[in-house]
This record gives sequence, C-alpha cells and structure tokens, in this order.
Amino acid sequence: YTPSDNALFYALYSRGFSLGGANIAPTIQAGGTVPPSWGPSKLYNYELGAKTAWLDHRLLVDVTPFYTYWQDIPLSLISSGTSFSYEANIGSSHSYGVEGSITAQPVKHLVLTNSFTYMRAVLGDSYTPGGGAAEIPGGTSLPGTPRLQLSSLITYKWRMGSLPYHASLVNRYLGSAGSSIQSPNVKQGGYDLMSVRGGVVLGDF
Repeated sequence: YTPSDNALFYALYSRGFSLGGANIAPTIQAGGTVPPSWGPSKLYNYELGAKTAWLDHRLLVDVTPFYTYWQDIPLSLISSGTSFSYEANIGSSHSYGVEGSITAQPVKHLVLTNSFTYMRAVLGDSYTPGGGAAEIPGGTSLPGTPRLQLSSLITYKWRMGSLPYHASLVNRYLGSAGSSIQSPNVKQGGYDLMSVRGGVVLGDF
C-alpha cells in the first residue's frame, strides 16, 4: 500500500520446508540414545513493514515487526554420556521481534546508516532427549539467536577527475547468545566488529 511517494506499507507471509537426514553417530555405540535420523520441518513467517522517506528523501526510515513459527525444528544435541553430536526434531519454536534501519544524508557526500534487529527466539514446549539427558524446558532460547544486533555505516563519496570514489567505516555489534540448546548459559557473541573499506568505479565492463 503506497499512500504517497514517501511511504510504503506492506504485509508478507512466507513458508519454507527443509528435508530431514540421517545421523552419522552410531545408535548402538551411543547407548541407544541417538535416533537414526531426523525428520522434515516447516517454517511459517509473518511480517508487517513500513518504508518511509522524509526531508526530500534525505532521511529514510524502515521498520519491520515479524513473527516466525518453526514446526519440528531440528537442532544439534549431545548424546548423554558420550561426545556424539546428532540432529533431532525437538518440537516447535517461536521467534518474534522487530528490525529497522535509518539512513540519513546530512550533507551532499556523506551517508549515515544505522540498522538494528531485536529478536526473541525460544523453544515452544519442553523436550527430553532421552538416555538420562536433562530436560530442555519450554521457553529456552534457541542457540545462535542474540536478542540484539546493531550495525552502523558511515560512507563518504567524492570524485577525483572523472572517477567516483567511496570510503566506508563499518561497526557491527552482535549480542551474546547460547551456544547450545542444552547449555544456554554458555554464551558466544557479545562483541563489536569494526572494518574499513573503500573503492573506485572504473567503468562498465
């Protein structure tokens, strides 16, 4: 829906499907706790979005809230009493949050871009791996899903002779998240990554 040249609102529904597979870890050697395979899973995604332009398109603001339901999610587990890693369908998961970006051009050659993602991704119901392994309670955060991610980009563009140049400074923050569904308190992430890049456009080839 586009009420004007400076605004666009949209709704999105999408779904996906992934195949299952076979576990390499031998079931017998792992004490019978490793399933021989894991099954397929389905994912359903819902989004509402707004893209807006302000100040003669020198300020762009985008916001997208979202919700994702993952049915029969496959995750890596560790067999109880062994070091075998295997895949298993552990039920459903729910992910919800919002992402957005702000892009501003305060002067002619300078562009500032900031983006963010806030997300909460959790296991829907409790799951017991079997073989004496501890129960994974519903509401446990999914591994590798930090609640907050931030990105900042400063780009300067100029010309020397007939060639356009650009240089950028980038900073990305990745929040901490559990490294495993069975060990949600063992964190990874929680750091900033900074980089510098530049380039020149020589022409079409």
